[in-house]
Amino acid sequence: GRVARDRSFFRGYYDNRYRKNYEIIYSFENYLDTKVVIKKAGLKYLLAGPFLSGSTESKRQSVQTLQGHIPMLLTQGKENILEIGYGVGQIARSIYRYRPADFDIVEIDPDMVRIANRFFNEVNDRVTDKKGVRVSIMDGRHFLDIQDKQYDLIMSDTFFIFSEASTRLYTLEHFTRARKHLKEGGLCLCWIPGNMGVLPGLSIIKTFQTVFPDLLAWRYPEKKSSDIFLIGRKGKKKFSLSQFFNRYRKTARNDLMRVGIKDPYELLSGFFNIKEIMPAVCGSRAILLHIEDKPFLDFAFSMDISRKLLDDVIKEYFFKDDTGWLDEYFSFHDLPGEKIKIRRQKFRAIQHLR
Repeated sequence: GRVARDRSFFRGYYDNRYRKNYEIIYSFENYLDTKVVIKKAGLKYLLAGPFLSGSTESKRQSVQTLQGHIPMLLTQGKENILEIGYGVGQIARSIYRYRPADFDIVEIDPDMVRIANRFFNEVNDRVTDKKGVRVSIMDGRHFLDIQDKQYDLIMSDTFFIFSEASTRLYTLEHFTRARKHLKEGGLCLCWIPGNMGVLPGLSIIKTFQTVFPDLLAWRYPEKKSSDIFLIGRKGKKKFSLSQFFNRYRKTARNDLMRVGIKDPYELLSGFFNIKEIMPAVCGSRAILLHIEDKPFLDFAFSMDISRKLLDDVIKEYFFKDDTGWLDEYFSFHDLPGEKIKIRRQKFRAIQHLR
C-alpha cells in the first residue's frame, strides 16, 4: 500500500458529499481501495472507497451499539463469537463488554483495523488488543470454509449493502455456511437498513428465512423509522428471560440508555414475529433469493422503482404483532409476571408509532 499524498484527488467527490468545512485528516491506498478519515463539525467518518465503514455520528453509533448488545443479551454462558468485518470497531467493543470466552474478528482489508484503532479508539477501545480476541485478515466466507469451529453467535458488520463485498455476505450460501458453524441454540444476526428499498430488503429477508426459518426480528419500538435486525437461531432452545434481565442490568444498561432505550421492557417490545407474517409478502415471485450465481441484490436496487422503503412495510406488520410468540422464544417459568409487562410496553410502542 502507499499513502495517497495528493489529497486534491479526493476533493471533487468529497466536496459533493460533505459540501464544505470538512477536513481529510488521513488517507491510505492499498490494493482494495483508498481509506479516508474525514472530520467535520467534531464528527469523524471512515470511508473505504466511496462506502462509509463507520462514523461517530449518533445515528450510526446507535445502530452499532444495538447490533452488538441485542444478540449478546440473548446468548448464554461464556460464548464463542465470530464477527465478520471490523468497520470502526464499535460493534466489537459492545460484544467484548460481555467478556466472551473466544472472539474471532475476520476483516478482509489488511489496513482497516490499524486505521480504525488509530482514529476511532474512543468508540472501539482498541478491542482487538484485548485478551481472547483474534483478528484474521481474509474473506469471511473463506474463513468459514477452511475451519470447523462452532460458534454461539455469528454476525457481519457491513454498513452499506451496495458493494459486491457486502452483498456476498447476504447470499443463501453465506447464511448456510454460518448455520453450519453454529452450535445448537446458536444465533446468526443479519442487519438490514430500514431505508433500503422494498425489493432488495424483502429479498434479504426471504433468503435469510430460507436458511433460518425459526427467526425473530427487531426494530426500534418507538421510532418512526428504524433499521431491522433479523435473529436466526439453530434449534428450538428458548432464551432465558432472567439471564436477559441480568445481562441488561450488569452490562447493557448504560450503553442502551445513551441510544434511547430506557429499560429492558422497551428493548423487548422491539422484537416481533416475522416468520408468520412475511410469507404473504416474500412469497411473491418478484422477490427472488439472493444466491451467488444469481445475485439478485446486485440488480434489485436498480429494479426497485417504487419510493416505498422496507421499514414502511415492516411497520405494517409490527402493528399487527400480538406477542403471542413470546412463549415460543422466551422462558418465563421463573418470571411469569414479566410477560404482561412486555405486552403492555409493546401496546404503548404501537400506539406511539401510530
